[in-house]
Amino acid sequence: MKIKDRELVYDGYFKMEELKVESPAGETTRERLIKKNAAASVVYDTKKEKFIFVRQWRTGVEDYMVEIPAGTIDNEGNSPKETIIREIDEETGYKVDWIKLITIVHPAPAFVDEELHIYYAEVSEKISEGGGTDEHEFIDIIEMDLDEVEEYDFRDMKTELALNKVFREINL
Repeated sequence: MKIKDRELVYDGYFKMEELKVESPAGETTRERLIKKNAAASVVYDTKKEKFIFVRQWRTGVEDYMVEIPAGTIDNEGNSPKETIIREIDEETGYKVDWIKLITIVHPAPAFVDEELHIYYAEVSEKISEGGGTDEHEFIDIIEMDLDEVEEYDFRDMKTELALNKVFREINL
């Protein structure tokens, strides 16, 4: 497969490219969503022995979702780790005590260029209210113990993947 040509066909909140791709079967056209990379983290409060999640409106499903804190790496020069530490503070109000990179994935490689860095973070001190800093973010903080996490039906793929990876790699 070889990309022969690309054209930016949409430039809004996201960007969309149209690619002319040469394949063994001939030339074809594909669209690619250009999205900034992101970071997300399973957050565990070591004092309360509870996991911290956020509940917020998601346009794609037109509903609220319970998920791990996450954010776009949108500040020039910020690392994925710096980004998720900031997002945990902004979304949940917690200060990160300890953090570890768990994995890096491509959430939808068939049509999106995004790379998602997934972490596990331990917290013990709430330093602000949380809830987000954007006037368009309406975030509720959800706490769950291990049994509740195991029983909850998360519909968010990054949350399911992150929890599965953490449960395999971290002894809680």
